[in-house]
Formats: sequence, C-alpha cells, structure tokens
Amino acid sequence: ERDLFDAGDAKYASVRAYLGAFAGNYLRYPGGLLSNSFDWEGATGPAPSRRPQASGQERQPDVVHFGPDEYFDLLQSTGSRPWYVLNLAGWDAKRSPVELPIDQLADSANALVQHLAERHPESPLTYLQLGNELDRSIYQWPTEKYVDRSQAVMDAISSVDGDRNYVAFLRDFDWTYKGKSDPRAGTKSKYQDLITETLEGLPDVRDYSLHYYYDDPGHNRRFKAIGIRLKQIKKAIAVANAARPGEELSVWITEHARGVNLRQGRGMDRADLTSNHDAAVSTADFLIGIAAIPEIKGAFWHGVNAGPWQLFDATIEFRDLRPRPLYWGLRTLHAVQLPVVLATSVQQQSQSGYLGGYDVSAVGFRSDAGDEFGAWISNRRKQRTKVRLTIAQLAGNTIAIEQFQLSPDIQEPVTAGDLPGTLVPEQNEITADADGTIELWVLPRSVTALRLRAKPASP
Repeated sequence: ERDLFDAGDAKYASVRAYLGAFAGNYLRYPGGLLSNSFDWEGATGPAPSRRPQASGQERQPDVVHFGPDEYFDLLQSTGSRPWYVLNLAGWDAKRSPVELPIDQLADSANALVQHLAERHPESPLTYLQLGNELDRSIYQWPTEKYVDRSQAVMDAISSVDGDRNYVAFLRDFDWTYKGKSDPRAGTKSKYQDLITETLEGLPDVRDYSLHYYYDDPGHNRRFKAIGIRLKQIKKAIAVANAARPGEELSVWITEHARGVNLRQGRGMDRADLTSNHDAAVSTADFLIGIAAIPEIKGAFWHGVNAGPWQLFDATIEFRDLRPRPLYWGLRTLHAVQLPVVLATSVQQQSQSGYLGGYDVSAVGFRSDAGDEFGAWISNRRKQRTKVRLTIAQLAGNTIAIEQFQLSPDIQEPVTAGDLPGTLVPEQNEITADADGTIELWVLPRSVTALRLRAKPASP
C-alpha cells in the first residue's frame, strides 16, 4: 500500500502494467502475518469511513487505503486471479494481536466472501488460505486450536457457498516454543506431527501451503541452500501423503524468496539483497527445483512489495518503482512456459563455491504435442559457461532456438511494444547430433530460458 498504491496514479499505473506481464497468475492478499490482524470490513467503503487498525508490522495503527475492493480492482487490471488469506485470529484498532471469538470471525469471513462475490463477480474467489504462520511467530497455536478455528470458518462459508478450495498452512521444520510465560517454552513441535494432525483434523482440505526462504546472504549453514530445502520439501510431502493415503493433495509455496539474514542487520537495511541480480539467480534456481516436484502447483514470490522484499524499487537504489532485477528474472522464466515437465539430470563440476555444492541447475519442458521444447537454466558461475543439452527427440534436426537471458551485463532485457513489453530473445539455429545434443553458451551469473523447435526438413 505505502510503496505502490499511495505512490501516485502514474507510478501505480506503471506497476499495474508491469504486473500485467504475468496475467493468469495469483496475487495473495492481504499478505502474510498482516492477514492475522486484518479487519476487512474496516478497510472497505469511502475512505473517511474506514477504521484505523493495528497491523502488527511495527507501525502505528492506520486506515487501510488498499482494501479488498482495491485489491480486486488490481486483479482486474492485471489479469490476475485472487488468493485470499482468511483471518482466524482477530483485529483491533490499537494493538495486535487481539484474539476474537471464533463465531465472530466465522461470521466475518462469511460476510467477506459474500461481499466479494457480489461486488466482483468477474474474479471468482476460488482459493481461501486458512491463516498465516499461526503455528509460530507471536501466535504459537497448538494444532487443535488451528484445526477448530479453521473448521468453524469453513463451515460458516460453506453453509452459503460451498464452491471453495481451502488451503491449510503447514511447515517442514520443527518449531521450538518461545516465551517465558509459555509452559511449552523450550519444547519442540515436530513438523511431522503438525502435518499429520492438521490434515487428519481437516479431512475436506485438499490443498496446503509451505513457506521457504533460502540463500540468505552471509549465512554459512547448509540448511539454507536450495538443494537442502528441496529435500526437506519432499520429506514434508511424503508425510502429508502418508497422512491422507490415496488422495491427491496439492502443495502451494505461498511465500518464497532469498532471505535477509537478520543476524547481519535490519531487514530494510538489507533490502537490496533480496531482489538484486544474485537474488534473481537464487529464485530461478528454486523455481527450477520445484518445477520438477509434481505435487507443487504454484509458488508466490514474497512479495510484490513487502518491506525488504521489493519487486519494484521503492527504497533501494532509484526509488522510483522501476522493476528490480528479480522482476526481470521472473519475466525471463515466464517467457518460456510449456505444460509437460521432463525428467532432467544435470552433470557438472562445481566451481562457484556455492554452499549447495553445484553451479548450474536446469529443468526441461515440452509441449503437449511434443513439437516444442524448453529449458530453464540458472548459472552461478562468474564466467560464461558452455552447456551441452541433450533431447533425444531432436536428434539430427536443425533446431531453431530462442534464448532469453538475464545477467549482470543485462540489467534489463530488450523489450518490444508498450509496457510491460514483450521480451526479445536472441535467435539462432543449431543442428543436433545423432543423440540429440546441442551446445550453447549461457552468460555469467545468469538466468536463461530456451525455446527449441525442430525446423522442417528441406524437400
């Protein structure tokens, strides 16, 4: 709100145009922990009648300008889809958190869904997330409390409108309880127990979410490396599948980004590190990894602008809301989207010193018809790197290649047309050898997306 919506009509219009490049995506609202103290009714109607509310974000209570109706206006103008995080906790005009009776929250959630359906029928509200990180942070709710409150809200909404997908909030790590007055302080909540008890307690819920922050600058512990994080995701998914055997559960990564490593300074003082060029490479690496996990249906970078995580430069360098390198990294990957993910293996010798033990990650795709192929590649090396790409179906063919790249030498890719512009790729032709191998170069510290088509044979 403060960074984008209140920046003035011209700058906000530019932001909307740039977000429109991702038409069809989901935008999550009201956000993360803010969702647990958000008074939606106090954030609707004419501005003078809106109520001040505490955000729990180390700011003074204030009136919300970017309320649910403004959010749906943004969805409509960018071609995005809604993803709403329900408040299971409470709200207050002066302090946060304040817990309210569950009946009051259930009625409020039901009224919210009806309000949005009546005011914004053009953007059906399909996904409703059940709170945010209530198992940790300042909340530390026991699982049974989360289940009971979630079920009460679901029942209230479903009594009027049952056509919704509810998304449970889970985690893939153990939480050590904190607080001198909490009798559980020092004990652990095992992630396996949280996942199992939540999914068994909410049998109608078939979607769940996880959060991941990785590659924190200056962090020298391997559990923050992306390869380790991916292994832990797979462990959590296995626990979830065991809790609900025979069911097809969908996983959503509703927050992910390069971390800030608060041990080395205030988050806002390190904001440049979450969306700079290296962050774009880290994020591409993460997205490449989760693309190969079939249970994961989508991922949300945190956030459009959320404090130190800025897709648009509000406080970092130029402070004029131009897209950050992270934005262009996402645009580079978005330029090549094909529906079928291919089994992909990468062979390499690590040279970059990355804590994860590798330099290059990649994943391959193809069209349903099998007449078009694609690849996403992240390269952490500080020099140009030769890539040998083998796709057996292309053996012996002349391949037309479109190569989209972002590197420190390409701070902003070439685009054509009005904002947000269409990315202009480098185009080339290469003949694949007998086993379908081609060779090409990727730039230093780069994000690359490739589209490959076999050219028709000459008569």
